Amino acid sequence: MAKQLRFVRRVIKRLKRRYGLPIVLYKTTATGTIDWDNAAVSGRSVSNKSIAKVLVLPGRTAKTFNYDLSFIAANKNFTYGGTYDTTTRDFIIDNDDIGNFGIDLQTIVRFGGSDYEVKELLDFEESNAVYLTAIKVEGQVNES
Repeated sequence: MAKQLRFVRRVIKRLKRRYGLPIVLYKTTATGTIDWDNAAVSGRSVSNKSIAKVLVLPGRTAKTFNYDLSFIAANKNFTYGGTYDTTTRDFIIDNDDIGNFGIDLQTIVRFGGSDYEVKELLDFEESNAVYLTAIKVEGQVNES
């Protein structure tokens, strides 16, 4: 098993060196107090981590249609809904590059001028790498 894990580690390093692209990871955390009555946060802290070479897999773009649930449930007329385009992209990040940054589902990945929200997070065996699936809604304006 250890031999196969070393092989996986070498393959990730080699692919990263040859085909890696730069990304920036962002994480926003509340540093002040939260006013639950007004839904306001008094202070926010944004931390970021630039990574020079990450394996970026091709994006998948799809048109999604969402609508009001009452359209199905009560056999009523269409009330509201709409279509929007989403792009899903996968990233493989070497754990040596992450350090102690700590990626979670609230992390934003900036790649190619677009911000992607982490949708799924998988750890490789023996913490060799992290496999992220992130999604971007076309036309969405992010805070960062």
